[in-house]
Amino acid sequence: MTNIERVLGNGEKAMAITKGTVAGASTALGAWSLVATLGSASTGTAISSLSGAAAMNATLAWFGGGSLAAGGLGMTAGMAVVGGIVAVPAAAVVATTMHVKRARRLPTSRSKYPN
Repeated sequence: MTNIERVLGNGEKAMAITKGTVAGASTALGAWSLVATLGSASTGTAISSLSGAAAMNATLAWFGGGSLAAGGLGMTAGMAVVGGIVAVPAAAVVATTMHVKRARRLPTSRSKYPN
């Protein structure tokens, strides 16, 4: 493998990671915005009417299935869910992008290194 091929391979990996990061972050941002706009806190108050820390805590609790007092798993579980909302699309996009890149390279690799 030449230095040029190595640099191009690293560039492809960086692009795949960037695409995955953007996909994960935008999915989480969309989910957060939807819940903040349409969700309600455990007190019955619309999250959109809250502000600051109260809005953030209520949104995290919503993702966690409700507050601990209401029988949900609370903000801690909400953080885990939001983390999953970021990680799953990011991993899927990175894996798909790298698979497609490698599949395109496969025919040329086989012609270089016949059995």
